Amino acid sequence: MTVTSAELTDRVLDMFDEEGRYLGRLDLPFKLNSYPRPIFRHGMIYGVTLDEFEVPFVVRARLGPPST
Repeated sequence: MTVTSAELTDRVLDMFDEEGRYLGRLDLPFKLNSYPRPIFRHGMIYGVTLDEFEVPFVVRARLGPPST
């Protein structure tokens, strides 16, 4: 079986700023497809994930400090 980039999913992302400095680790509450690449805009992340029937859909999540 061949795994394509569209099938690769993860819940953890390393975050870097525009200058390449490491900002930390982002733990997502959902799996996120690596293709198409997630988009980060105005404190939000937009990406594609699969539901339990492997149907793709778009997710949006607010980025911020962890809740307690």
